[in-house]
Amino acid sequence: MLLIYIFDLKFHTMKKILLGVIAVILLSACGGKTYVLEKWENGKDKIVIRVDKGTKEKPEVFYIMTYYPNGKLFKEGLSKDSLEEGEWKSYYTTGELRWKGNFSQGKKAGEFNIYYRDGKVEQNGTYQADSMVTASLYDTRGKMMEVDSTALWLDTLNTKPKWTDIQYALMHMECNMLFLDNNFDRGTKACSCFLDVIQKKLTYEMYANMTERQVSLLMLHIRPEYKACLNE
Repeated sequence: MLLIYIFDLKFHTMKKILLGVIAVILLSACGGKTYVLEKWENGKDKIVIRVDKGTKEKPEVFYIMTYYPNGKLFKEGLSKDSLEEGEWKSYYTTGELRWKGNFSQGKKAGEFNIYYRDGKVEQNGTYQADSMVTASLYDTRGKMMEVDSTALWLDTLNTKPKWTDIQYALMHMECNMLFLDNNFDRGTKACSCFLDVIQKKLTYEMYANMTERQVSLLMLHIRPEYKACLNE
């Protein structure tokens, strides 16, 4: 039996975005315009929307683009009647496609693929009403995995050079946005505790090519090793 750990890809900030959309549109003309809904502290755009259809009181159809603090696109897709609709995409901090999938009335429907940073498929599958129908996992060589071996990739004897400050910062940004973007301050602490441990077990090149499904699995797998750090 294929053992698959599925990370919940729900959009943590969707409610916040929708409330903000209504507030902005109430002050603006409707239809075909783009608005910066929120910015990061460094001044770069955080949430941008394009209103395609609706009234200023009720934007029925709009396109959402959320960004990393470094200005790179994080996630994008169409919302119809306040629900995800059609194809959505998510990206790594360095611009590569992380995953893409289809939605219908806010639920995953149809094909949904997750990609390694180098472009190879890590997981492909199909959904119906948010429930997985089929799925396959692949290792970094493109070979199908019968059992998820992600946790076995950890190397407790890693002797490769420590990650550079820039490498650490990029992976920290991804970690924070992927799993804790609804509470960035809390995410800063959690991701620091996790990455301080993981960089001793994996080279930067190996970790950076892992998908969010794999990273979420590792966060659970080694949690006992950084749990004390979280409570400091």
